[in-house]
Amino acid sequence: MRSKPLTTLAATIAIGLGFALTASPSAEASPRFTVVNEADASIKILIFNGDDSSCDIYAKKKTISSGKTETYGCTGNGKGRCKIVLRDDGRDICTKLGDTCGEYAIKVEGKSTVKITGKDGQYKCALS
Repeated sequence: MRSKPLTTLAATIAIGLGFALTASPSAEASPRFTVVNEADASIKILIFNGDDSSCDIYAKKKTISSGKTETYGCTGNGKGRCKIVLRDDGRDICTKLGDTCGEYAIKVEGKSTVKITGKDGQYKCALS
């Protein structure tokens, strides 16, 4: 008689754990995103980890040349995103997309694409 309650308890725990794992949102540990640079200049990308709340110290600094498409990543730390700042000649560009770190950086979810267009220092950015 004892084996039936234990079997029922084990099954209940297994179902509960399975539900908890499927019900929780999945956050990529190392989210990756793509940058498409259709602007006429190289752009610097400061990449912060997903849980960086202040964006004071970037984890990586990359440069993407004009006409190139590159994929980058960060340590998501359970957030499923990276935070980035785009720069040309030391000035921040595409600041209208700023939505974190005091509107200073852009949240980029895993599998997102940032497209940069423009010339003569006049840039437009789109996030999809």
